[in-house]
Amino acid sequence: MQVLYIHGYGSSPSSDKARSIADFCTQQGLAFTALRRSTEDPDIALDEYRQQIAGLPNDDDLLLVGSSLGGFFALQLARELRARCLLINPSIRPQNTLERYGVPASIARKYARYSEEVPPDSTVLLATDDETLNYRVAKTHFQNKADVHCFDHQTHRWTDMGIIHDYISTAG
Repeated sequence: MQVLYIHGYGSSPSSDKARSIADFCTQQGLAFTALRRSTEDPDIALDEYRQQIAGLPNDDDLLLVGSSLGGFFALQLARELRARCLLINPSIRPQNTLERYGVPASIARKYARYSEEVPPDSTVLLATDDETLNYRVAKTHFQNKADVHCFDHQTHRWTDMGIIHDYISTAG
């Protein structure tokens, strides 16, 4: 299985979460790639992700793992690639939230053009103590469309990485 990780806004492919997932994948013998983007513009970012994925060894068994804004991108790519996805505190409608973090309105509005359709084999992990995104919005959005799990005592950054590791292991 090839695990592709997509970080959230203000994070990076070398974040603690990305490193923890990378280390876990290495221990489990799973291929891991942290995808990079140079911008929050969704059109450009998705093209960058597609180019990176095209350059990877061909693996029909993909798991896209996306955190926060990365969850939005993982959802888009999972639908295109017919891949499974694991979404961690995903941003559902970035066009409604990104401006408060300094993203220009002209960029934030572009997110509204993308589908909210949930592909099959989607799993969503939500932190009930998320201080950045209201977990109830995602819970309502994904209800009856994905395998949704809510966890108390977890924050937006996610403190118990073992939970995420377990879900990656289950996907493999």
